[in-house]
Amino acid sequence: MTVFLWAGSQLNFWTIEIEHLLPALQAIFEVAYPGVMHNVQPKGPIIGLVNQRLYSWHSNFGSTGIALVANFLASSTYDKSEEDDDFDFEQALAVNLLEQYAFLYENPDTCDHDEIYRSTFMLEMIETAHLNATAGSLDVPALNTHDLQSKGMETIIAACAAALKRAFSFIAKPKEDEDAQTTTDSTKGGSTTRKLNKATGKESTAAKAFSEINCGATMAEYYESITRRGPQYTADTIDLVRRHQEAAQVKNAPIETVKPRGGRALLSSCISFAAPSSH
Repeated sequence: MTVFLWAGSQLNFWTIEIEHLLPALQAIFEVAYPGVMHNVQPKGPIIGLVNQRLYSWHSNFGSTGIALVANFLASSTYDKSEEDDDFDFEQALAVNLLEQYAFLYENPDTCDHDEIYRSTFMLEMIETAHLNATAGSLDVPALNTHDLQSKGMETIIAACAAALKRAFSFIAKPKEDEDAQTTTDSTKGGSTTRKLNKATGKESTAAKAFSEINCGATMAEYYESITRRGPQYTADTIDLVRRHQEAAQVKNAPIETVKPRGGRALLSSCISFAAPSSH
């Protein structure tokens, strides 16, 4: 959807002011329906539908992050010893990748700052959550959408990093904290147990939803970090994502599953891993 491509270049990922959204929708409408005279209204059906789609687009970052991490952890259990509990093994793996933000680096062993935001997780995340969602976008000169295919995606990179951190943190949280939270919630007349469905990549509660309240501050930090590296670094990162995408298409086969080898080395030699679609 073209509006996602444009929205991904906006500074405020969570809320786009009506004075910015309205002219963008008008420009898209005029390209999509040439010759049709219509002014997109601030309280009309078009903007109402777009706002719903934008909400779903935001949520998709969170569910995609959960699905990628869940799939990765599920594929890693073969490497655990027989006496290891599945939860403990996955928790230790998540904690290890959260240390020094290793999950963001192309090589999690070295954590080279010149390779941040270029991990396999990030490449898959950007492709699945954003590039796939914007495939087939219209060329809208007024919005410079041609350049937006590779430039101005700092907000997208920050959103993907925040969604992945949230997903790994979900797994890394000590089980006793989860049990305590469940007990507390149950005494209030309901249960909000934090449970991850590995098949769907969805949580059983919205208490930790991917939202501005829960993830806005983290995303802002990532945005500042990626912006400091300059627009060329962003463009080069997106180019890596597209090459990663093209390589998978050339193979004309399911993306190879990550085979972790213990600790951070589990990502050092991997190229990509299976990522169930969440939309």
